[in-house]
Amino acid sequence: MRRFMRCIVTFGVILLTLAACSILPHRLEPRSEGELRLKSMRLPEVMQAGLSYDVSVNFEGDGRQDIRRVCLHWVAEHTSISSPSLYCYTYEVQSNQDIGAVCPRWIAEGPYTNISPTIYLKAEEIRYEGPNRFTVKIPSTAVKPPYNRLMGYVEYIRDGSLVETNKVSAKTIIEE
Repeated sequence: MRRFMRCIVTFGVILLTLAACSILPHRLEPRSEGELRLKSMRLPEVMQAGLSYDVSVNFEGDGRQDIRRVCLHWVAEHTSISSPSLYCYTYEVQSNQDIGAVCPRWIAEGPYTNISPTIYLKAEEIRYEGPNRFTVKIPSTAVKPPYNRLMGYVEYIRDGSLVETNKVSAKTIIEE
């Protein structure tokens, strides 16, 4: 009986170890030389639509990197309607539009979108605040009520080619 219990405990420990290794974030992997890795993004907890705000980004890197631009986009974690495609196709039928003529564009650009167009901020718009942090200003036209999470990454030069960093995000509440 003891032998059976030891086998079960040993098997459980092995399973937990394997599960922990597969769940651990990739941030624990060592950073390679010249790599820029974003650690976190910080913005106000509550924001007003139509106002500009500063976004701070913490990163790991070797000195000052050759950042070309910061790429941000807003995400609405919950869609505004329960079934966008059905709603959209109903609109097309009722308005005598060809099926598929308006729907993809309307969902991608209209009020029911889940993600905003990407906001590109050039290197000149980056303010460095220490060796491992920079700040950019989000344009006032980008802050809109349906969105509640800002996601971003950086494009930089590494070994002579343009590469992207990992993505980081921060949650907020946008009020009108």
